[in-house]
Amino acid sequence: VEECDEAIQKAKSYHQRGYNISLEYMGGEDSLSREKCAESVEQNIMFLELIGADLGGNVNICFDLSTIGLAISSQLALDNLCKIAQKAQEKGVQVI
Repeated sequence: VEECDEAIQKAKSYHQRGYNISLEYMGGEDSLSREKCAESVEQNIMFLELIGADLGGNVNICFDLSTIGLAISSQLALDNLCKIAQKAQEKGVQVI
């Protein structure tokens, strides 16, 4: 969480100067278990909570689909992507 807070503070300073922001939560590469994928989804949702609270619009998040289940099944990745996208929509953050 410390790294997330630091990244958000840096992003916030650029955002206040008019820059569009793109942030990526790093971790869980090629998650090969459903538990690890669920962990990655929860981390991304937590990241969105922090971003939405501090930054709002003109912000993107990105991540590798393998971290949320593509290495296991495309349906798992799609289901998890929908969870993340729903939270992103609530917070006014785009997902790329």
